[in-house]
Amino acid sequence: MTETLSLIKRFRWTYIAALGALAVLFISLNLLSQHRLSTQTEDAYLINLAGRQRMLSQKLTKELLKIDQGVDTPPELPLDSLNNWLEAHETLKSRTSSPSSRLLLDQIDPVVQSMAGSTRDYLQNPNKTALSEVLRREGEFLGLMEALVGTYEMEASARVAAQKKLQWTVLGILLLVLAAEALFVFRPMTKALREAFENLEKSRSETSEALEESRRAAKLKGEFLANMSHEIRTPMNGILGMSDLLVSGKLEGEEQEYAQIIHRSAESLLAILNDILDISKIQAGEFRLQKMAFDLPLEVEEAAELQAVVAAEKGLEVIVDLAPDVPKRVMGDPLRLRQVLLNLMNNAVKFTDKGHVLVRVRKEDDSLKFLVSDTGPGIPEDKFESLFRSFEQLDGSNTRRHQGTGLGLSIASSLVKLMEGEMGLESKLGEGSTFWFKLDLPAQPTPSQTDGLELRGKRFLIVDDVAANRTLLKKWVESWNAECVAVENGRAALDILLDEKFDFLLIDYQMPEMDGIETARRIAPQKGRLVALPSIGEDDNHAFRDAGFHGILRKPLKRRLLKLLLVSLLDDQNRFVSADSVERSDEPFEGDVRVLIVDDTEVNRLVTKRFLKKLQINFEEAEDGKAAVELAVSKSYDLILMDCQMPELDGYEATRLIRAKGISTPIIALTANAMPGDREKCLQAGMTGYLTKPLIRDELVECVRTHLPDAKARTVNP
Repeated sequence: MTETLSLIKRFRWTYIAALGALAVLFISLNLLSQHRLSTQTEDAYLINLAGRQRMLSQKLTKELLKIDQGVDTPPELPLDSLNNWLEAHETLKSRTSSPSSRLLLDQIDPVVQSMAGSTRDYLQNPNKTALSEVLRREGEFLGLMEALVGTYEMEASARVAAQKKLQWTVLGILLLVLAAEALFVFRPMTKALREAFENLEKSRSETSEALEESRRAAKLKGEFLANMSHEIRTPMNGILGMSDLLVSGKLEGEEQEYAQIIHRSAESLLAILNDILDISKIQAGEFRLQKMAFDLPLEVEEAAELQAVVAAEKGLEVIVDLAPDVPKRVMGDPLRLRQVLLNLMNNAVKFTDKGHVLVRVRKEDDSLKFLVSDTGPGIPEDKFESLFRSFEQLDGSNTRRHQGTGLGLSIASSLVKLMEGEMGLESKLGEGSTFWFKLDLPAQPTPSQTDGLELRGKRFLIVDDVAANRTLLKKWVESWNAECVAVENGRAALDILLDEKFDFLLIDYQMPEMDGIETARRIAPQKGRLVALPSIGEDDNHAFRDAGFHGILRKPLKRRLLKLLLVSLLDDQNRFVSADSVERSDEPFEGDVRVLIVDDTEVNRLVTKRFLKKLQINFEEAEDGKAAVELAVSKSYDLILMDCQMPELDGYEATRLIRAKGISTPIIALTANAMPGDREKCLQAGMTGYLTKPLIRDELVECVRTHLPDAKARTVNP
């Protein structure tokens, strides 16, 4: 490429000069042609005018002869002929420029003047003498005019010949220039370009070989990552699983704190591992998106709920605000949408020390716009671009306050691009930041249904120190036709309650000066039914019940849960109601569910067994694929959890053998492999689903609910 550019520079000015010379010659030819046409037009005009002079003189003498013969002729006719004849003569004199033609005109001029004088004398007093003078001079005039016309024609022919000669000369020069350009410009340029293209082809061949080598390296890298993923995820399964069991067990005090630290550290390590795998898959172009219909509000709210636990530890609130026109069901990839939202919310919580994180969803034309805003310190504008690059952080120093790999925003941005969307950032120092992205998620049809809640005539008092929460709750309540008053603290609420009464009081738990429990204790019972709004980490329902609350709606706030809670409180005036318990009101299944656990690693089997035990699900275990096939054939199971990598007979082959026996029991892959194609490989072997290690308890519960819809698994206290 460098050689080609050098070649172009070398010939550029020569080529420009050659083109300039050609342009000058072409313009010269055109100007010569135009000049030739102009002179030919002038010559033709003079020749025609001279001929007209001869006819006018003959016409004049004829009219004079008619008068002499007594023919009735108006005197104006010969006079007009005389004037036209004289005018033409003057035009010839003014337009003629050649010396020979001027000499003849000088000889013609006295003849014309004599004929004109005699004609005027005859017209005033017709007599033979004046007429004879006119006729005598006419013969002389016609002879001179014949000579003038001949001179005009000879001069015109000479000019045409000279211009033709000049044109042929210019054309010859043009041909010489073209030949010179072909010889000295285009020929060497063609040769040089041919050499350049040969070098380019050679370079392309070398590049192709390098690309192939790069692909081989990428394949090796992928295999290495797959192996490393499997090797790391296998012990991680034991760490996460056992720490989860410890955290949910009977540990107290320091032991409980140690277990929680181990579990959170393991989750952080797993998140880093997943980020590295994701960025590797994206860079290799092997990332695959799903396309399915899903519940959009549910995905956004659950993502916010996951992040709300971390936010609550810092004293922050996560608020979700979905516009009324946002569709309930859309088509897209729910897993990747949640991943993008979690990455943005995680960053917002990480860099915000006080205030809140606001997640909004708005409809813009045919797209949906997701906005994650925080009340953090803001980001300098010159740092915007670097934030979306892999492994780069706003503060990369050794003394930075916030840890991380710097992959979160890069992955989020890449995922949005893969989903054919766009991402942006708005921020001002000291005023917080808003990360946003737009996606085209086509709305899907949903069963026609209304909100189903009519609260006309009911009055609500909202008490919350966060303005965004007050605005959100007020919007929801007023959409159900209820009256609403919102205040920012407990003292303001108590002042209003001195003179007024409400049906429902929605009270935030964490407020400065006077918290929600203290506020509730000071409110008289007859002032209305109290609903607590604690953060998701506040689990002590007894404290809220003792303070006088009638119900609990945990943050982040969800419209559907508020609706369920209000309906429950309206139906039953006497019991204490939690919105979470209302949503999970159906009784858990306690039937005889049998699960076969297949894994060659004892720790992995132990983790899975303890999870199933807590879910009150019966199980048996097999240490290898061969034993799994024998048990699946000889006994009946509702679900098989199958490890993929095992000695002698792996999970894929074991599944094929089980399917060959005509057994249709759902088989779920339990694998530490999380690279592209692993899921497809499991499905092709005949497996029903796919779970990655480390095994997450909630994912296992969801798997049981999905593949055994009649099984309502529940966790029980150990």
